[in-house]
Amino acid sequence: MKPSDEGLRCFYKRLWLPFAAPFVLSKLAMLGVADGDVCSLAQREIVLQFRDWPARNCVFHNAADLIEYLQDGIARNRSLPINIHFGPLWAAPHMALQPVWPPRAAKEDGSTTGLDPGYAPNCDLLRPREFERKERADTARGELVLDVDMVCQRRMRIAGLCECGNAPQVCQRCWTAFMLPAQRILTYVVRNFFGFRRCFTAFSGRRGFHLWIADPRVVQWTFHERRAFVARLLAVPHADDALSDFVWTTVVGPCWEEHPDWARTRAEAWALWYPELDAPVADKSHHMHKLPLMLNANTGYFCDILADPDDEQDRFVAAPEQLISLLTMEPEMMLGCVAYLEHVLSE
Repeated sequence: MKPSDEGLRCFYKRLWLPFAAPFVLSKLAMLGVADGDVCSLAQREIVLQFRDWPARNCVFHNAADLIEYLQDGIARNRSLPINIHFGPLWAAPHMALQPVWPPRAAKEDGSTTGLDPGYAPNCDLLRPREFERKERADTARGELVLDVDMVCQRRMRIAGLCECGNAPQVCQRCWTAFMLPAQRILTYVVRNFFGFRRCFTAFSGRRGFHLWIADPRVVQWTFHERRAFVARLLAVPHADDALSDFVWTTVVGPCWEEHPDWARTRAEAWALWYPELDAPVADKSHHMHKLPLMLNANTGYFCDILADPDDEQDRFVAAPEQLISLLTMEPEMMLGCVAYLEHVLSE
């Protein structure tokens, strides 16, 4: 269920702009910047996801421009983006950009309708020329994000556990049974096996989570290095090494012992509880990533920050119809997410 226009304005005005925007746009946007580098928000590709169409390749010179754009939309009662996507961090700000003014949204019959050319004051909404994007593709940097989703068709067929496979939102039972073990596995592997401390997990707003790895070493990885990293993660269930033994002993094996009827063989147990990764999302540095601490465009769920499962703190939210009113009444929830992020990313 998509949030209403009024609920969206309330979300931005009372929660995101005062509490989350300063951190997201000044720190989260620059997570992968090495110490000593001078970068700006203008080096990010940004997509504003509106209710029915995306405004692609937006360029804001700094955080103040983006905040002012959203505040102006609230004041003038204009459409606001349901969420914001960040693309790669280019080696230099976009040069020789070609303006797209005004942006146009496609109708169902294929025609287009012009939008108000003044809807984005005090910022440049620009589109890089295609040849420039191709020439500079190897200069793109970006966080590595592991996208894990609840693949209900296979898991439900094997376990016969639940019928939430056709629903837009995973149920609490399936989240606890499958997604929490997956989060625990990936968090341990990334932090302890590979040694990347600057990482956090965000609820996707639908059926899974995104594990952000913002270590400056990872940001500099090439496509082949990213692909090798993802391949190593995918090989864990089939490997015969210390990492595979540890994952089986601490997570997969105990889950099977707790639910022995869900899997008949060791291979089925691996298939049930080891996380599936969306490889193209992780191995391409120019992939667009939805920002945490915002709303999912399809369900309206808050993209919460998930605490480490080993901390025994389940922050999963499962009531979309209560989301906007809950956050309106309790801004401390947003402050808590920001404080948790600051703590994790300061390690």
